[in-house]
Amino acid sequence: MNSSIYRCIADLKQMAGQSFANTLDDWPRPCSEQAFAQAWRQNLSRHPQIFEDGWYMPPPHGLITLFGKPADGYSRVCQSSFRPQELWPSPDCFYDEEDLFAAYASPVHRESNLIGDFGFTLYAGSSPELQEHCERVLHISLEIAHCARVGMTFAELYSLAMDCARQQGLSHDIYSPSDQTLSNIGHSIPLSWPTDSTHQAIVGAQNFAEIVEAIRVGRKFLNAVESQPIEENMAFTIEPRFSTATLPQVWFHLTVIVQQGRRQIVHGFRPALEKLHQTRLLKLLPRDC
Repeated sequence: MNSSIYRCIADLKQMAGQSFANTLDDWPRPCSEQAFAQAWRQNLSRHPQIFEDGWYMPPPHGLITLFGKPADGYSRVCQSSFRPQELWPSPDCFYDEEDLFAAYASPVHRESNLIGDFGFTLYAGSSPELQEHCERVLHISLEIAHCARVGMTFAELYSLAMDCARQQGLSHDIYSPSDQTLSNIGHSIPLSWPTDSTHQAIVGAQNFAEIVEAIRVGRKFLNAVESQPIEENMAFTIEPRFSTATLPQVWFHLTVIVQQGRRQIVHGFRPALEKLHQTRLLKLLPRDC
């Protein structure tokens, strides 16, 4: 991976994170899921380097903004997949301070077609138990990312992650129809390493829909069977969704970049967490690139 590819992926995540934080500045109350998604998309559109829509569709425009309510166990954010229409940003679901807020964007760089997925679960309410749960999920997600080594297969990293989750009493729930095993904790960033076959597939893409399809099928998943090794000059995501028997699903979307013998973890979370005064989460974060 040359430095421009590494920089592009990191910049995409920073654009998404800063755009999310800027949306918080003008957040009207009451605010629906749909209104927040529209405002976030407008802020993202101020970056001419990225396409108007994200690659992860549905949901519309490749954006997730969901408010989980404590009254029903935060059910809207406790989902194995966010693709079904009933989970698209709703004009009828309004934010309350005790809600769990799941947010995700999937920007695509116009020139390189690289992706810079950004996402996390936010809680600004008063429950110490839920605050600690969010901290624990971020901590364990970072631990998994730090365990990645060149030469380790995606299946080996997945197995390590599941062992870590079990030791902590956490369950992982994700449904991915693009993955032959239907469950994973992340995927490769297509086009991020020299031998990736997506380089050939993307050459024939005539429009954005074909670019998206090449990205979608080009991913290699961090699942129980994937033999793809972590290579020098490669990027991949770590995005487990962890819950317990009594605590809801929480996730933090990390990207691991392996370059010149160094492992960098990028996230883009800092601007939003600073605005929401999430000091304990901020203390856990590595320096963003």
